[in-house]
Amino acid sequence: MTQSIASQTRTQRETCIDCPKFRNFYDERSRGWCSAFDKVTRTHHPLTLTCNATIAIQSKVQSRQTVMVELITHELDINEQHPMPKDSQTIEIGVPEVSRQAVEQVISAQKEFSGYYVARFWEPYEEDEF
Repeated sequence: MTQSIASQTRTQRETCIDCPKFRNFYDERSRGWCSAFDKVTRTHHPLTLTCNATIAIQSKVQSRQTVMVELITHELDINEQHPMPKDSQTIEIGVPEVSRQAVEQVISAQKEFSGYYVARFWEPYEEDEF
């Protein structure tokens, strides 16, 4: 009974040959390239939880979108008592989705940008090559 439940919960991919990250060499030693771990492996090598976790992480990272962000920091003007721009910089970051919330979440996680706020952000466009 336990064995039949375990076999039902297995994933469709059970060996490296079934994995989308595996490129078969079709050689006599049944080897191929595992792009998840950047190494040679055997076609009959069983997929593990580590394999599945690595593949899931890599697919999340690859699904990130690039945005350009203009960051600004202010200082208080002593004479007029209102904030004046002190420094600005434009950076390129990867975000899971193009939204202000996603951009601000990525910026707030990076300590080098503490004190800066997001003035604006945009998706860079591909330049045409002639």
